[in-house]
Amino acid sequence: MRTGLVTTGLALAGLLGVSDLATAGTPGVPPIAAVIAVPLGLITLAGLVPAWRSGSRGAVRAVVASRALSALVAVPGLTAGDAPGPLKVAVAAFLLVSVAAIVLLAPTLRERRARPGR
Repeated sequence: MRTGLVTTGLALAGLLGVSDLATAGTPGVPPIAAVIAVPLGLITLAGLVPAWRSGSRGAVRAVVASRALSALVAVPGLTAGDAPGPLKVAVAAFLLVSVAAIVLLAPTLRERRARPGR
């Protein structure tokens, strides 16, 4: 059974995955960041379907891992001296939402499910 917090975490992760896909056409984003962010966004979106439908822990792990890696890739955009101010604000918001999504999904990773026959 999925709680409201996990549902919120999955929804935030989905929005972040879509935003990763949008980085490919965003001005000011280095091409290497887009090359890394787009596959991470696809991994997130692919993992959301089984995570949403069945609560698959493996799918939730994929979503959390892709969000964590995507956040790490975004950090240089926050610290780069030549990045425009609005881009830094967007990266900071992205990082805060990424942390929120991961924190909301973390309890799912710690749950122990009963094995059939035990």
